[in-house]
Amino acid sequence: MTSPAPGPAAPPAPSVGPPWARWAGLAILLLVLAAYLPLLGAGYVWDDQDLILKNTAITSLSNWPQLFSQDLWAGTPLAGDGSGFYRPLVALSLAFDHALAPGSAAFAHAHSLAWHLLACLLLWCLLRRSVGVVGAAAGLPLFALHPVQTEAVAWISARNDPMAAALLFGALLLLDRDRPSPGALLGGAVLLLAALLAKESALLAPAMLALVAVARTGRPGRLRSHLAVLLALCIYAALRTWAGVALPPRADLLHIEAAAPPALAHFAQDVLW
Repeated sequence: MTSPAPGPAAPPAPSVGPPWARWAGLAILLLVLAAYLPLLGAGYVWDDQDLILKNTAITSLSNWPQLFSQDLWAGTPLAGDGSGFYRPLVALSLAFDHALAPGSAAFAHAHSLAWHLLACLLLWCLLRRSVGVVGAAAGLPLFALHPVQTEAVAWISARNDPMAAALLFGALLLLDRDRPSPGALLGGAVLLLAALLAKESALLAPAMLALVAVARTGRPGRLRSHLAVLLALCIYAALRTWAGVALPPRADLLHIEAAAPPALAHFAQDVLW
């Protein structure tokens, strides 16, 4: 009686790495905290004046249903411009700042920094599982301390970036599994929906999930995980349509196709710099 042919070999587990690398994540987080701690002495700049100080929609947490039914800038002096940004969780976070520490730029900066630190922690976990602890120790500083992050962390109005990043990384941690449980699928879909409600760039989640899965297993991920992503995208589209928030100007396919090459070139220049 012949034994059955062996199936395809599973990809090797990421290397555990040297002992020092185990503490690299904590060391990087402390370095990020030290680098951005001076922000607590900074104030409001640029769009903060209108989006935070002159925004009537964020003056009370009881306005939260209104935040989910309008454009991000609807309560500001620039409401008539129609930005096309549907980011209710960002507006809700600003309302949270106003409720706990009205007019305190230091508290708002600390809040934004906390989101960036959370994003770094979750990315560390994601990279360590996908490429090993040495790869994570090399890759995390590029994200955490790259100069291009300065605007996202230091500018209160740009909190949407660290919020969306943290929520997206959390979703990927739950969805990129060999056998995702129903709870993991539901949690991943909820976190991805929250990331979309923080910033539209989370629409890249399908591609990111596939890339993370390929890095870890050599395959593009479980179908059920991608279905959870699709569910979150559909709910987001339904909420945006219900709120009546139109797409930003010049967001049609022709303009996106024309803008893609220079945008990618600019991004590559930032990374190289």
